[in-house]
Amino acid sequence: MNLEGPAAEKILSGFFKPDPAVRLLPETERIIKYLSVPPVAGKQTFPTLITPEDFKFNYNIVKERTSSSVSGHHVGHYKAATTDDGLSLMHSLMMSLPYIVGFSPM
Repeated sequence: MNLEGPAAEKILSGFFKPDPAVRLLPETERIIKYLSVPPVAGKQTFPTLITPEDFKFNYNIVKERTSSSVSGHHVGHYKAATTDDGLSLMHSLMMSLPYIVGFSPM
């Protein structure tokens, strides 16, 4: 999946029009609408650093049968990592890098 290019630019600039023949989920429509609104200067809507504590808290409340990330790792992989401080730190840093550096890991 390409997360960069003309379609992404159209979404972010507010000019993306989905193909009417394709039925989008309401969630997808909301995400496209949200992304098309320019950010308010100086307003941060979410933290750019995911702490090990954030990682542990969030993966400990996720049910193991929940779909995982595009990495292909099963949620159980992340849940197991919450039991080790070093692994929690590593995963939280890896999850923070796209927000801090501004790149897509795909």
